[in-house]
Amino acid sequence: MDELSLAGHSVRMAESRERVRFSGSSWRIGSVLAAIGCPLAVALVFPHPVARPMIPDAVMVALALLMTVRFGPVRGVLSVVSGTVSLWYFNFPPGYSFRLTNGEDAAALVAAGAVGLLLVGALSVALAHERRAVKELTRTEDDLARQRQTIVMMQDLLLPLTWPCPDGLSLGWHYKAGGGPSAPVGGDWVVFVPISESRMGIAVGDVCGSGLVAVRNMAQYRFALKTLAVKSMRPAEVLAGVDEVAEFYGISHFSTALYGVIDTRNATWTFTSAGHPPPLLLREGAAETLGFAHGPPLGSNVRHKPFEQTVQISNATKLTYPLEKAAARLVGRIGRHAFAF
Repeated sequence: MDELSLAGHSVRMAESRERVRFSGSSWRIGSVLAAIGCPLAVALVFPHPVARPMIPDAVMVALALLMTVRFGPVRGVLSVVSGTVSLWYFNFPPGYSFRLTNGEDAAALVAAGAVGLLLVGALSVALAHERRAVKELTRTEDDLARQRQTIVMMQDLLLPLTWPCPDGLSLGWHYKAGGGPSAPVGGDWVVFVPISESRMGIAVGDVCGSGLVAVRNMAQYRFALKTLAVKSMRPAEVLAGVDEVAEFYGISHFSTALYGVIDTRNATWTFTSAGHPPPLLLREGAAETLGFAHGPPLGSNVRHKPFEQTVQISNATKLTYPLEKAAARLVGRIGRHAFAF
């Protein structure tokens, strides 16, 4: 039964290929007949003598251009040749003859054919340029989509998946690259650093620029911050150290950053910022922007000054922080009190 089914499938595939081959041949034959027959029909509609001989010539040129657009330059040239011969035989005096009565008619006939060929050639070149431009645009869009997919994959691999949390603290976060399929991505980063049994360091940042260079710079900033944060340094000192690392290694793009340490034992959040927008504190239904003096972005060749601020979060219901070029959300909880980045 399986062999019969396979044989039947092979027969159907062969018939389908034969139909496609026959359809292609019919299409080519039909286009040739149209290129030859349409100018001939125009000449028969406007036979000699005609009051305005330019009318059939103009109609034939328009048909040749239409054939060029629809079927390609070969059919366009064939239509010009057919139109010129039809004009010669049907429309030029004495009519229904290939004998020309004077040199002016011969010059006019040559000019009509030359103009038609020039127009078909110019249109063919324009169409070829347009097709190349469309092909290049499609290739560029495909390359951008593949590059975006690669960058998002690399960024996902660099962003944290799991991390240990101090007792009494639970964290969860979600990141999704913003924009459409061809929108640039690659600069946003998040870091979790378990410092001690009761302290957790959290950082978010955004590298200037996009693409693979931004991903590489993002990785450099993340690893530098994680290395310094585990030494139990104060948040301002950590960002100042990351800024020195960026200057020492010559990281090409600067990055904004917000880094803070959550202390579950004292229910505090001590944080500092390097050019990043301030977070928002929601306390008992009232919103408060945690604005304070902060330093310049990391890697901006301006040394980061150690400003930091400590906030009691025991009475806070939520602490929110937006990432600029992405949809991101970091949620944490200490006991019954929740906060979010």
